[in-house]
Amino acid sequence: MSTAPNAEQRARWNGSSGSAWSEHAEHFERGYAGFDAAYLSAVAPRADDLVLDVGSGPGALALRIAETAHRVVGVDVSAPLVGLARRRAQAAGRDDAVFVVADAQVDPLPDEEPFDAVVSHFGSMFFDDPVAAFTALFRALRPGGRLVLLTWQGPERNPWQVEVLRALHPDGEAPIPPTDGPSPFGLSDPARVRSVLSAAGFVDVALEGLRAPHWSGADPDDAVRFTATHHEALLEGYDEATQGRALERLRALFAAHQTPDGVLFDSATWLVRASRP
Repeated sequence: MSTAPNAEQRARWNGSSGSAWSEHAEHFERGYAGFDAAYLSAVAPRADDLVLDVGSGPGALALRIAETAHRVVGVDVSAPLVGLARRRAQAAGRDDAVFVVADAQVDPLPDEEPFDAVVSHFGSMFFDDPVAAFTALFRALRPGGRLVLLTWQGPERNPWQVEVLRALHPDGEAPIPPTDGPSPFGLSDPARVRSVLSAAGFVDVALEGLRAPHWSGADPDDAVRFTATHHEALLEGYDEATQGRALERLRALFAAHQTPDGVLFDSATWLVRASRP
């Protein structure tokens, strides 16, 4: 196994996860859309801002920031997602949003001039060494520059992920992602967030808790199809009977969360703000 920084994440996001996200980006984006307005309001791009978007993914939020900012540079380790973001920028006629395959922890950043803002929409929780990563981002900011992150709160506040994992592992304990390492919940502990950002040099670290429904599909069948595709490798490792039980549990779970607006779960995030002195 490689010991290079973030090797596991690079492999994951250039493999099955990157493929799933690029093929089903609109479904993923709709799932998280309840937090978009608060995140964009916190970013508050200005007309002369140069913005670095870390873990920019399919690029939808970066493109919205570019509607106001002078220029947005999106970096992501996933070549499939960067490719999709570039296609979206081209289709929108936006040459003020550029996307680069890079790891913000270790790779040279693509602009020499300092950034006015570093932002990340669910893309900052996966670093092997978060202090090193945020130190690099601190250095990329101009003095007085701002940091805005959207991260998940803990597993107990996000049943949309935990309950799905439990349904997918009917004959064993579900592997809940850790809160103290690279994972969707890697920056879910407020004390850890403050410690990491302070160690990297940031000041005025503030966390605001947000809640919004997580949309999992139009109906239980839609949610099962999407989830089964996203976790295809896991399901293919089951025998037919075990796979059937997992899918039945998924369908029952999603049916219990069916609403007139689709399959909805509670979800919670942290909106994190900080600045470079």
